[in-house]
Amino acid sequence: MVWFDVSPTLAIAVGAAAGTAAQTRLVLTSMLFATLLVGTQGLDAVPAAVLAAAAAWIVTMALDQRHGSKPPYRDASAAA
Repeated sequence: MVWFDVSPTLAIAVGAAAGTAAQTRLVLTSMLFATLLVGTQGLDAVPAAVLAAAAAWIVTMALDQRHGSKPPYRDASAAA
């Protein structure tokens, strides 16, 4: 945190939002989780968490398309 000159609260919010969005592919849930995690002391970190969640979701979707893998939430019988 000292290397990037950010507060630990901001680092936790951004990391939680990005990691949760990339893993679950649920952007709004990730932002809500990060916001609730830092509480009222981290309200200034919420915009950065929103950007981190959106960026992680976009990158995850792009990588899934590039590698040809299907997202886990789609039904395999619907594609056939």
